[in-house]
Amino acid sequence: EKILSTGKGDCYNFAASFCLLSRRLGFEAACIIGECGYVWNWRPIAHGWVEITKDGQTLLYDPQIENYNIRAGISNDDYGAYGVRYETAHARYLKH
Repeated sequence: EKILSTGKGDCYNFAASFCLLSRRLGFEAACIIGECGYVWNWRPIAHGWVEITKDGQTLLYDPQIENYNIRAGISNDDYGAYGVRYETAHARYLKH
């Protein structure tokens, strides 16, 4: 609710909203809670993201990665996380 009314939130708010919208569009989506170490700071931090299963393959969607990349001066074109496999992501995602 917070993100929809203010446009602001943390990774969990962004992930929950993205997951809800994905499900409404008919995708098999799940909110994931865990830790993530980004390319600019490999130390894992608490984080939330979304998994979508398409054609039997689980893909990672991190709706807040652009914000992190912009703050760190990293290219979203090179280091985005929309529809990538865990093994090819430019970050270490650890599910809890």
